Amino acid sequence: MADVFTGWMWNVGMFERAVIYPIMIGHALLGSSVAATQRRHTTDPLPPLDARLAS
Repeated sequence: MADVFTGWMWNVGMFERAVIYPIMIGHALLGSSVAATQRRHTTDPLPPLDARLAS
């Protein structure tokens, strides 16, 4: 419909996809990195407090 109303001779959906796909990919990468961080923290127990303070 945007093509009809604006008179543009090219596909407007191409620009919509060019904008939204990087956002979707960024959200997927952010979610996977947060999930990986959560998994790493739940599987690796914390060292004793005195070992953490010594470093």
